Amino acid sequence: MILEFLKKHRALVLCFILMFTIIPILIAEEQEPQTDAATEIKGEDNATTEEASSDTEESTKENTETTKEDNDEKEKFVATDGIFSINLFADIWLKPVEFVENGVLNSDTGENAAVVASGFSIYNPIFGMSYEAQNFSFNTNISIGRTIDLLDLNFSFYTKKKEVEFIFGQMKIPLTFENALSRSDRDYPMLSMISSQLQDYSLLRQTYLRSPFTAVKSYGRDLGVGLKGSLYGFSYFLYVGNGFGANIGIGGSEDKQTIFTNDFGHFIYAGRFEYNFAEIFKEKLPDFTEITIGAHGLYNFHDNFLLGSDERSIFSTKRASWSCDFQFSYKYLRTSFIYGMGWILEDQDRDGHGDYFYKGWDFRIIGVPIPDVLEMGIAIDGLITDKNNTGNLFNYLNITANLQANFAKYFTIDIAYKHKILDAINNADLKNDIFLISLKMNFGAAFDLGKKL
Repeated sequence: MILEFLKKHRALVLCFILMFTIIPILIAEEQEPQTDAATEIKGEDNATTEEASSDTEESTKENTETTKEDNDEKEKFVATDGIFSINLFADIWLKPVEFVENGVLNSDTGENAAVVASGFSIYNPIFGMSYEAQNFSFNTNISIGRTIDLLDLNFSFYTKKKEVEFIFGQMKIPLTFENALSRSDRDYPMLSMISSQLQDYSLLRQTYLRSPFTAVKSYGRDLGVGLKGSLYGFSYFLYVGNGFGANIGIGGSEDKQTIFTNDFGHFIYAGRFEYNFAEIFKEKLPDFTEITIGAHGLYNFHDNFLLGSDERSIFSTKRASWSCDFQFSYKYLRTSFIYGMGWILEDQDRDGHGDYFYKGWDFRIIGVPIPDVLEMGIAIDGLITDKNNTGNLFNYLNITANLQANFAKYFTIDIAYKHKILDAINNADLKNDIFLISLKMNFGAAFDLGKKL
């Protein structure tokens, strides 16, 4: 079906490739300024000869670029040309109080079970490694919990200014802006409910308890190929992949993976587009650093694929989701809004209905009284779910207050209190609030290999 479409619409496909690759590069080259900032120095120094002024321009430009690169390298563990970097991220949670009211009684004494969970837990420390050269980069990281899981393993090839970037490997799929953030860059310890649902149920994870995919760890990641780019505030991320989640391969008889067979073209197709309007006003309104509107769309389908575990079990999946979001940043204030929904359209429990529908939203506002040191904010997010399209809706509402303190850019403390509300037929609103202290440590080291690719 897809091959027939590609053959029939070859011109359309070619135009699409040109629009997102070659044309943006040509535009960028045409728009490059013909003079640099050092020309102003030459105009101001009328007493200096033209030859000396030219030397000053080149020296000033080189020193400025060197200083900028040095500052960027100190502030972030981002590899530059010929630099090999190792990054370590750990997130340790201390829960002074998590309410887990459940009504369970001790059969011997008749006493209620403890209604709070108080103690320490190490939340999946992440170890990462990356290498970046002029037109190539490599990135990998793992999560260590009860098991060791591969999160990212991908290779990127890109143009000099990264107008176009081709990625291959296991990576995060295009969803909301929150899903794209690393844990160390989030404003709150936990994802919003809608972002969490999107990264689980846009991939293979199931709500049907007897499904072999109920406990699948998707991590919002998948194995496939992606195309990224950005130009004048506009950015895009197009993705085609397996659609099953992290660490789930398709093998066939030569290499029996989790999925044994899968028809050609039965993949996940996803894209995210966003535009930062602050680029338009950056000269007149420099305090507005972000006014970004973004959206994603996703379709994931597989008919009659065969499991590799027994080579007998046949399943079909069909998922769809979309979202839109807004981000605003001005001096000491940041705010964002997300709205999205998704469907599990297959009927694995064979009751005549699609298995799951969900929609939700998230709004948060964050004040920054001391930049790079102290932040405080409040988030309100809601979620509505309908299992098996029965009309028996579950309405969830979370209200989270958060205080974040950063130390030396390597150590962060998040103190959060989340109040949870449930409104559902025949389901009690049990007290399950969380008071959480999250200790984040982010360390890195860079090594110069002494050469450039």
